[in-house]
Amino acid sequence: MNLAAKSSFAALALLLALTSTSCTTRAASRASVAEASAASAAPAATATTKVVTITEEQINSSYVITTPRSTKITDRHVDLQPGKVVLTATFTASDTGKSYALSTTLTPTLTSGQVLWQATSASVGKVAASDAKLAELNALIADSWARSYKTAHGPGVITAFEVSDTALTYTLTLPDTRPARTPRVPRS
Repeated sequence: MNLAAKSSFAALALLLALTSTSCTTRAASRASVAEASAASAAPAATATTKVVTITEEQINSSYVITTPRSTKITDRHVDLQPGKVVLTATFTASDTGKSYALSTTLTPTLTSGQVLWQATSASVGKVAASDAKLAELNALIADSWARSYKTAHGPGVITAFEVSDTALTYTLTLPDTRPARTPRVPRS
């Protein structure tokens, strides 16, 4: 595998770290929203809306970021910026021991209730990824994110999503999961 491909996989690993942190928080939020829905007296056909905020500090202190699976990728960092996320890390080649700075910039788009991420730039050291490598990275991201999204949200949809300097904030709408009430039939 060449260095550019390794960079793509490193960027994907960082994105998955970001989404894993988000998914864990979302799963917990979904559980608390479901509990709140069950306790409410609202009609069964209503949906529950929840605003979730995940800070840059929470992301960077998460287990996935601080304890990488590969010792070849170190110094992982997620930098939230308005409208984009910059992922950085250091990759150390096992054959030479030489280290390379990795950087990938991702922009989110909210489409049909899902956040779709796209790498707009990636680099290894001072060498920028080609358009072909960005296309390869975006294909990997799309596939991985789709699986993570389905696991985290189930039937929920994201109705708003924002990346600021300090946090990812999204609005999640979940259908009411209570069973429909069966009307009582009078006994004759």
